[in-house]
Amino acid sequence: MGHIAVLEHEGRYIYYLVTKKYSTDKPRFEDLVSSLQKMRDHCAEHEVKNLAMPRIGCGLDRLEWREVKPKIEELFSGLDISITIYNFNQVNLFSSLNVVVYFIIYMM
Repeated sequence: MGHIAVLEHEGRYIYYLVTKKYSTDKPRFEDLVSSLQKMRDHCAEHEVKNLAMPRIGCGLDRLEWREVKPKIEELFSGLDISITIYNFNQVNLFSSLNVVVYFIIYMM
């Protein structure tokens, strides 16, 4: 654990952070940090100027953003890189589905 896989597509890089053995496991903070370090090294080596990511390791993986955010800031502080963090807003699938079903029934 604590590795990355990198996919290059049309001059862009997609990073897969490998932080746990099974998808249902909770990652260890140390493994996330190791993956982030490897991603940082790759970004530096390939002069990546923009990076976008969710609140990585938080949400479903249940790590604490108040611990992860400062580590990201520390790791990437020496690079000339702009980082955008996106928040995940979980949508209630059933309420959305009810709106669609209601709309279809109403249209008939």
